[in-house]
Amino acid sequence: MGLGEIVLTRGERGKPQLEGSDLCFNKTDCGELALVAICVGREVGIDLEAHRRVLRAERIASRFFSAEEQQRLRQSPDPVAAFFDLWTTKEAVLKCDGGGLGAFAMSGFTAPPDLRLGGPVEGRWWVGSVEVEAGFSAAVALAGPDPKEPAGSGSG
Repeated sequence: MGLGEIVLTRGERGKPQLEGSDLCFNKTDCGELALVAICVGREVGIDLEAHRRVLRAERIASRFFSAEEQQRLRQSPDPVAAFFDLWTTKEAVLKCDGGGLGAFAMSGFTAPPDLRLGGPVEGRWWVGSVEVEAGFSAAVALAGPDPKEPAGSGSG
């Protein structure tokens, strides 16, 4: 690879990566907003969604959200924002993993109770919300249970 030349390849699960680099990245966009997450040495995933009415939201939640998340959704004073807060968290984890939708059951893991503070998920990822403009939800996921610990360090 020459100076100034960037070569994109695909990892074993199909996720784009920079050839010969330990720089990991992910991007998302929605309307006129876009987010990019960059991390050295650990996979990262990011998702952004506009709040909107979702037909059959309860049915979707019953399929993709854990029982605890479904309960949070039912108790939320703003179910639309809560739905997208949870959805972006799920998507960020899937994008971090690299396998995409269908790689594993979204209902098989539960987002931390307070996404503003973030937290570990299944000891494999750390997730948290990303503050964006009103009417949007965004979340980021890092491989490994703690953003301060390198992935695979065994501290989680």
